[in-house]
Amino acid sequence: MKKKGYNVFAILAIIFAFVFFPLGLIFGIISLVQIKKTGEEGKGLAIASIVIGGIFLFMMGAWFVVRSVIGGDGFYINENCITTGVEVTAVSCSNVGVNKICDVTIQRTGAYKEPITGVKLFFSNKTVVPPIPFSVITVSGNIEPSTSVTKTGINTTLSNVDTVEAVVFFKDESGNDNICPYTSPFKFA
Repeated sequence: MKKKGYNVFAILAIIFAFVFFPLGLIFGIISLVQIKKTGEEGKGLAIASIVIGGIFLFMMGAWFVVRSVIGGDGFYINENCITTGVEVTAVSCSNVGVNKICDVTIQRTGAYKEPITGVKLFFSNKTVVPPIPFSVITVSGNIEPSTSVTKTGINTTLSNVDTVEAVVFFKDESGNDNICPYTSPFKFA
């Protein structure tokens, strides 16, 4: 009995999975259907292209979700971010209803002396598996270099919080928030 060759769509699927993943995903599904009917080879290629396309699709979706949560046009890397930092030095929380209300002390670090637009605080619980969703709170306003500021009454919108991460953001020429990619995690009980 003559062995059947590889399904053309399976070969195209694995190629397009890396070149243009949506097409790789579609070709992978088409090839699986055809392989089931024709008995051709290439089932592994089809499955691999579907998995790769699915991973790319998930990563793209996650990126859009993160961007919509933190706002702005994404992360901003320039000398301002490299020479400016913030760190959380103290956190005190209490339960109010189902949410934690926290007082957070933030200290500005680094050599950059120009005003910052503010700080974004990312609250989460890193000890629970799977981790609970995070909450992003924007604290607008400049913190002078080498000084600390305590922001009180921050509603985390979460009931079980044990970590807060702080990150600096600046406004660009268009007025969009540009978030520096460096965070400073602070774990508390």
